[in-house]
Amino acid sequence: MFFRLALVVTFSSGVFLAPPLWAANGDNSHCNPIDQAPLEHRLCNLSHQISGPARWLNDRFAKQEQEEQTNGHLRLRMHSGPVWHEQEDWSLQSGFSGSWAIPNLEERVKIRITGSQRTVRNDPDNPASQGEGTTDTEFGSGIGILVTSVFGDLSSDAVWSEGKVVLRTRLEYPLVKWWHASQAGAVGQLNWNSVSSFGYFGQLFYDWQPNSDYRLGADVSLDGDFDPHSGYVGQRVYLSTPRNDFRINWVLGRSQTFDSELVFKVQDSWLGLSVGRAFNVEGLSWEISPSVHFPREYDYQRTHQLVFRIKAVLDDRKFQ
Repeated sequence: MFFRLALVVTFSSGVFLAPPLWAANGDNSHCNPIDQAPLEHRLCNLSHQISGPARWLNDRFAKQEQEEQTNGHLRLRMHSGPVWHEQEDWSLQSGFSGSWAIPNLEERVKIRITGSQRTVRNDPDNPASQGEGTTDTEFGSGIGILVTSVFGDLSSDAVWSEGKVVLRTRLEYPLVKWWHASQAGAVGQLNWNSVSSFGYFGQLFYDWQPNSDYRLGADVSLDGDFDPHSGYVGQRVYLSTPRNDFRINWVLGRSQTFDSELVFKVQDSWLGLSVGRAFNVEGLSWEISPSVHFPREYDYQRTHQLVFRIKAVLDDRKFQ
């Protein structure tokens, strides 16, 4: 049985700075200020520096009889932007995710990092506001481990957020993989929350992707607590239809809650659209996502939401 092992680390917020010893390791001659625009040159240097830990770890596991030299690398995705909701306060949401690849471990070990931050501006003129002209920021952090086998991806992690600890064990299993351009699978997850109790999460999903651009899919998810038995059910249908240089995604969804007597109540129904396009700089893009919601808390009246994000992908291989 073949296993791949990955360490999953989550941070709160901030900028990761590689130690000088790691950052100095490796050749960055591909970051040439003559051939690259100033911003692209800065991104190239930053991508090279943050890949330093992967190169350093890859060198530590090099074999003496190894003839071909390999380099570890980091692929890091970041996003940040404002969120506007018709009935709520403005907020700023940021996040990142990435993975260090270590070729000398034959891809058996990957270090993955994720993190997020949400800052809410409390508007005293908004009746739904929770404060008087102040700002609130939420953080989270955690650490975990991922094992990949022929039976699926099994992961466990511990997350600290807003004064509570959540332990999660998750198994993702591909039921059908690329059968007639289709993929289906199931996800099962058990949670322990230091504030409440044990909980669970399950999901069934299906994707149809006849080519690299077009994609149609659907999923059904169940998220609940054992004691008291209550939870949430969600359904989504999504469609990706790129046009020229634009990325266009549609999503139609509905969410319901249920109690210990299995009485279901619709909480929200929504239709969303996201449109994005790359800038003329390697790795930078923008995305705008308007959506219409019919939430129960506002008597199913139509409300609007708008999300704008700047996205960046740092990958040293893209500049080579």
